[in-house]
Amino acid sequence: MSTQLETWPSTPLLSSSVQQSSVKISKIYRQASTLFLTRRLPESLSTILPVLNFSPDSTEPPPIYKATKTTRIKVWSLYVTILNAICDLSLDEGKQAFGNIEYRSLVAKVRDGVIWDEVVKNGFAGSEGDVDTDIVINLATLLLAHARNQKINQLRLESYIALRSNPELQRTDGSQSRTYKRSSSLVSSTGGIDNGRELKALVKVLELYTLHVLLRNDEWEFAREVISASSILDEERRDAFLEALQTLKCEHELLQQRELEERAFYDEKLRCEAEEMKKLHEASEIKMEEEESMKNIKCVDSSIEQNGNRSERNSNTYETKSTSNRSSLHPFVSTNGTPIPKKTTNLSPFCRVQLIIGNFSKIIGASARNLRAHSFFTIKLVISIISLLFLLRQRTFQYIMRRSWDKIKSTVTMASGKTSYL
Repeated sequence: MSTQLETWPSTPLLSSSVQQSSVKISKIYRQASTLFLTRRLPESLSTILPVLNFSPDSTEPPPIYKATKTTRIKVWSLYVTILNAICDLSLDEGKQAFGNIEYRSLVAKVRDGVIWDEVVKNGFAGSEGDVDTDIVINLATLLLAHARNQKINQLRLESYIALRSNPELQRTDGSQSRTYKRSSSLVSSTGGIDNGRELKALVKVLELYTLHVLLRNDEWEFAREVISASSILDEERRDAFLEALQTLKCEHELLQQRELEERAFYDEKLRCEAEEMKKLHEASEIKMEEEESMKNIKCVDSSIEQNGNRSERNSNTYETKSTSNRSSLHPFVSTNGTPIPKKTTNLSPFCRVQLIIGNFSKIIGASARNLRAHSFFTIKLVISIISLLFLLRQRTFQYIMRRSWDKIKSTVTMASGKTSYL
């Protein structure tokens, strides 16, 4: 870039050339403004870009380089405004208006701070200290709204304020000596600011830097030091800046305190909900265990009831068989007094064996079904039997049982002796 800039004029431009260029640029500016107001952003951008860019193969600077200060500020401000509107578009709207690649390129130009380099290079031949204060305000506001972080914005503003507050830095810079010298420079021969309007604009730049950009980077104390040591501010403005900084700091601390309280409230709410869910889960498990135990008790009761009914049916069957056996012992007698002979069926040995095996398999199947239907009762019975066997293996229990049996025998012997005596 330095080679290209060296070919640009280093002397003040002729007034007639400046006027002609400004008239042409003003016409383009009006067209781009009209397109922008009708929300035709692609057409507005394509209209104003030829005024701002230059060809790398050409030794001529871009048209905006030859414009007057007023035209220059209006055109660059419009360009920054168009880029701000493009960044405000949604992703789908931006892709539809500019295409995916161009839209992402324009947004990245703003978010990465490349727009500042473009303005300094194309509009002011790389002389950052010669950038008009109004343009710096627009650039800083754009980056403040859309930059990925405010570090780039902070560095740019620090460099600009240092150059404006100390003109000797710019005069002794070798690269700046090769650039043109604007007749409308804001720095006077004595190093001061020429008029009140430019001073107000510079104060606005300092306000953006100290009360917005530095605070976004969480540099509160450094902002206070800059305000206190700045030569641009008088006592009245300095006090106003410090008061505004203190107010913003109080609001920031209050906001942080509120966020901490909200976070603590939210954490407490989550903890209470977790405890409530844990209690509900435990209550549900207890209820399920109670239902399971009641179900097992009902199964045991039903099995006992079924066993009782089965024993009752067996007793009834036994009585029926006994009656039939007794009737077989006393055969019926016919009306004429002749006994009716009993019908006998002779089964072969093979049929008898088959009948016995079939009955035995039926008994085993019935027992297996009972075990499956009343598994809990069966398990209790098995555990009881195992416990009894384990108890019988204990020597102490065997000794107690032996003594008890001996006492019973002696008692029975004594009773039988007395009975015999009587």
